[in-house]
Amino acid sequence: MRRVRRLRPLLQKMTHLLKSGVVKEPAWYQAMQKVPPADLPMRASVPKQIVYEEDKLVDSFLEENPSFLKSPMTLYDPEPILPRKFAWRQLELMKEGYSRERAYDITENEMEQSLLELQNTTGGARETLKSMQDIEEAILQKQGGKSLCHRFPSASDAPLLMRH
Repeated sequence: MRRVRRLRPLLQKMTHLLKSGVVKEPAWYQAMQKVPPADLPMRASVPKQIVYEEDKLVDSFLEENPSFLKSPMTLYDPEPILPRKFAWRQLELMKEGYSRERAYDITENEMEQSLLELQNTTGGARETLKSMQDIEEAILQKQGGKSLCHRFPSASDAPLLMRH
């Protein structure tokens, strides 16, 4: 077994060394004897764990949807992660009187609906961008300019992109 040495405060160590004649008295020794440093605990106390209301809800969401554990996350992004938003909404519904399970179901339905709306919006934006690129391409070809290769990639362009 290893022996654990007790650490002694600096003033006690120096007093012991001076009495044994190992070292000469340092310039700060007299001042430190007049005003000794405060006795501080050698070990810092362990801080209490901070637990928020929604933490258990986030954990249960992640148990039901483990794929979100693999999602990338930026620490400096002010936007909270989806499981936390989900828990906030669930907690809001629970405070309105819904049971935990019912609030989960309602929140899940709302999230699915907003994801569908987002997909529809993104699809429309993609089509608009493709249409704008086609118009610009036609104008450039009429003016004798070269064709632009900087098209917005789509799923059908994947084999072409892989060649470069």
